[in-house]
Amino acid sequence: MLTMPRAEGLVVAFSSDWNAKDEGYSVIRDVAALANTVGGDLYVGIGRDGHVVGVDDPD
Repeated sequence: MLTMPRAEGLVVAFSSDWNAKDEGYSVIRDVAALANTVGGDLYVGIGRDGHVVGVDDPD
């Protein structure tokens, strides 16, 4: 069974959703940061505080 990390770190990033207001800049920033390290995991639908918030429109 896989478990989700409880906090963000060097190789873990949380993103609550693709923010149309900033054209997804926060998600793109997280992907770039992970790509410039040793890689990592981006969890979409998770708030920065680690709580599950879901995604309104997954498409």
